[in-house]
Amino acid sequence: IAVAQAVFDLEPTGRGVKPPRPRVRRNQYQLGMAELGGGALRNTGHQLVKLFQTAPAMLRALRDVVVPEKDGSGQRAWGLPKNLKVFGPRTLLNVSVTNQRTFAGRTIALAEAKLIGKTFGASLNDVVMTTTAGALRRYLKAHNDLPAKPLLAAVPVSLREAGDASANNQVSMVTMTLGTDIADPLERLQAIHAASSATKAMMGRVKTAIPTDFPLFGAPWLISGIASVVARSRLLNVVPPIANIVISNVPGSPVPVYFAGAKLASYYPVSIVVHSMALNVTVQSYAGRLDYGLIACRRAVPDVTDLGDYLLAEHQTLLARAPETLAAR
Repeated sequence: IAVAQAVFDLEPTGRGVKPPRPRVRRNQYQLGMAELGGGALRNTGHQLVKLFQTAPAMLRALRDVVVPEKDGSGQRAWGLPKNLKVFGPRTLLNVSVTNQRTFAGRTIALAEAKLIGKTFGASLNDVVMTTTAGALRRYLKAHNDLPAKPLLAAVPVSLREAGDASANNQVSMVTMTLGTDIADPLERLQAIHAASSATKAMMGRVKTAIPTDFPLFGAPWLISGIASVVARSRLLNVVPPIANIVISNVPGSPVPVYFAGAKLASYYPVSIVVHSMALNVTVQSYAGRLDYGLIACRRAVPDVTDLGDYLLAEHQTLLARAPETLAAR
């Protein structure tokens, strides 16, 4: 989003951009592996120091999550949270991915999605999750692969405070139930809303203690090597997935933007898929639209366009129920 704000214009006339000032180089010396590695090690050391300094706050946050609050009688309700799900059920989406991709874009009117949320007392993100969950339920049912247990979504959560423009990563990830075991879309929406509210309450307690921008020396080589080994072993084709799908909802520009005088017609996001989660649904709001970008591993989900059509159908189902609810009131 920050890159888009720098690239796109708010007016079709464009803008004048001053060319960058040329940098005068005294010599042609380039940084080598030693200098780059030393810089990475120093940065890692600084992050370790910061992690050590924030450890007490992290432990307090962990205590707040693990230790339940006292009720009116002074007792603590020990036990795992009701909505806590450690693993999702296995589906055709949860396999090792290949380097092949397939993509589908779909658009929903932002005003219609907001109407659904306002009518049923849910947030816009709850509506996005419910619409996607309904599409997944239809898709998996059509392939005779709908599990009895609800699917779990991995949802990115921004940890960035308002006005923070620092160039680093400040994001975490939580898992949420999608209620795909619930046939009625309104009941599914309420279940997702309840789970979302519980997740937001938990994140509010631990947000400040989660470390951000924590580097790992040699991460590109290490992570790519691990990914290659995991993919070749096909281990993720049999183990339970931590989540079944990635769903991300990102607010974009509420007004039209332009590029060199050309109006941007749509803003379909293209995200990534990972091993064990062969489908990613990312939603970008733009000028009264909700643009859904569905990207998948082509081997696992060759018919992603069908999933996109199910998404539109599920939206219409929720929208049709909104007038009924308003009339009943």
